[in-house]
Parts: sequence; structure tokens; C-alpha cells
Amino acid sequence: MVIGSLGNDIVFEVTPETVKTLNNLKWDSGAKYAEINRYLKDNLIEFQGCELESITFSVQLNAALGVNPLNEYIKFLQAMRKGEAMRFVVGWKAYGKNKWVIEKLSNNLEKYDQYGNLLYCTFDVTLKEYAAR
Repeated sequence: MVIGSLGNDIVFEVTPETVKTLNNLKWDSGAKYAEINRYLKDNLIEFQGCELESITFSVQLNAALGVNPLNEYIKFLQAMRKGEAMRFVVGWKAYGKNKWVIEKLSNNLEKYDQYGNLLYCTFDVTLKEYAAR
């Protein structure tokens, strides 16, 4: 069962053979205001628009759960290096009004087998809104 996706190549799913999920999803939004100083009166603020939104989440990949952790991580890395703008979908809901780019990856390569194959890793993904021009 597909849980969600990031673009076309990165799919989060749970099947009898494979577990690829995300955890700890956090969505940040903000607004920008200019402060106007006034003589002998309280300052005023003026709305100047919205800041770019960001989303962070973590991913755990385990070879014992039917995935190749290194191959799956490389999909994220390649999308980041290309600056690829992608839709982020969880369930049937596309998050945000625009596409997203991967701004940062932080990986913990935790367990290897005797041949140097990565067995288990966890990493954090930071997405930044890619606003339309």
C-alpha cells in the first residue's frame, strides 16, 4: 500500500515484502512583517507576504524490511543535487500550494554487514517550498 511520494521516483509504501515509511513530519509556515517606527506612538507593522514554507521528516530504511538502504538514499541525494522540484504527497493529499525541493539531507549510516553493505540507516529530510515565478 502506497503511503505517499516525493516526486515520481521516491515512494513511501508498506507491502508484505517492503517497508519504506516516513516519520516525524513537521510543516513550518510563516509571514513577513515590516515594522514602522512612529514618533511618540506605538510602532505599526505591515504585512509583506508569506515566507517560504518548509517540511522536515525522517526516514528509516532497513534491509531486513525488503529495501536496499543505500539505493533508496541515493534517490533522495540525486533529487537534491539536481535541484528537482517535486510534489510531496501523503495519503491522497498534496502538501503545500507549490512543489518542493530537497534543501538538506542528514544521514546516519548505522549498520553494515561483513561485506560493507549498508543494512540500516536513518536520515532527516528538509524540503523547501519552490515558489512559482
